[in-house]
Amino acid sequence: MKLGLIGKTLGHSWSWQIHDMLIHEHYQNWELSEDEVIPFLEKKDFTGINVTIPYKEKVMTVLDEISPTAEKIGAVNCIINRDGRLYGYNTDCDGFMELVKTAGMHMEGKHAAVLGSGGAAKAVMAGVSQLGGIPVMVSRHPHDDMISYQQMYAMQNRFSFLVNATPVGMFPHMDETPADLDVFEHLEGVVDVVANPLRTKLCFQASCKGMPSTGGLGMLVYQAAAADALFTGQKVPQERIDACLGTLLKERRNIVLIGMPTSGKSSVAQMLGKQSGQQVYDMDTLLEQQFGTSIRTCFETHGEAYFRAKETRLARELASKEGVIISCGGGIIKNPENMQVLSQHGVVVWLQRNSLFPSSDRPLSADEASLKKLYEQRRGLYEMYSDIQVENNGTLEDTAEQILKKIGERK
Repeated sequence: MKLGLIGKTLGHSWSWQIHDMLIHEHYQNWELSEDEVIPFLEKKDFTGINVTIPYKEKVMTVLDEISPTAEKIGAVNCIINRDGRLYGYNTDCDGFMELVKTAGMHMEGKHAAVLGSGGAAKAVMAGVSQLGGIPVMVSRHPHDDMISYQQMYAMQNRFSFLVNATPVGMFPHMDETPADLDVFEHLEGVVDVVANPLRTKLCFQASCKGMPSTGGLGMLVYQAAAADALFTGQKVPQERIDACLGTLLKERRNIVLIGMPTSGKSSVAQMLGKQSGQQVYDMDTLLEQQFGTSIRTCFETHGEAYFRAKETRLARELASKEGVIISCGGGIIKNPENMQVLSQHGVVVWLQRNSLFPSSDRPLSADEASLKKLYEQRRGLYEMYSDIQVENNGTLEDTAEQILKKIGERK
């Protein structure tokens, strides 16, 4: 079989890796200009191809048959060459529906605000409808059956779900967010089809509100599995899909340890690195190397504000890495910006310990009274920002194994 992906810019595409894991077939990228797309299709020198932006609508003009779903969406992302005839499908819709189901969201009979008006948004609209929901398209330039962002906010009580089907928040513009979640009073879940970063700022804000949310990596894999079923004529086994997702997450997702001073973050991080083979970064150690002195001396010489600014700069630097372990200082949670960037590619683990003890090395927890006061101040923040909570009261090996087990259970 000759399989691949066509698009304009494919340098950051994960498609070849995903399809290789799902069906163990060679899969290549074809970067094509606007003028090259139609001649490429007319040559028909392929078994099956996926189509990405900006060609999902353009390719429809030369297809022999188009599936009803793709016709309704007005975009094709999968083309099969059967005996010289080209058949077009849209598996983005399948991928979105599987993403929602896996996230445990139930849209039946409920309104979903779908942000965007392009091909991805149209696929999401079809997916919400097939799930029994009521999709409403939201656009900055509304026409026909769309509404504006202002109208969406005015009728926010109606919406149970918010779906971002725009590129807003995608790498490298990860500080952007497409909507203000503070306006909504009754949201039951947020879906962001952006896959890079793993957790967008929109999903981070949702999780801080205790709201279920999911990013777009799963959709990327599920739509690929649907396409591969069309390519091969056989459904991709669920265990391969799960293994593919697990591999992608392990390669890209960081493990971020937060918690009180003396909770054992540094030691547990080293054990995690030993067990998983991932690189370990200890923020306090790195900051002390930068300062050329201890954190306590830095506090005494320059003050806490100076230290926190340096800490935030380092957090941004480490957040850009993938597949590593990051041990954070106890006060990392004081700045929401720190947690937002560390959460982009990270699963955040709150390490808890029954026997915390004062430490002269830590200026804010040098005695028992200060330590207790600090815990009361920070407990709510640790809880809000953490994805997983693990007790570190046994051996380091047991704690590390428990963390890896809980991470493995997450989708």
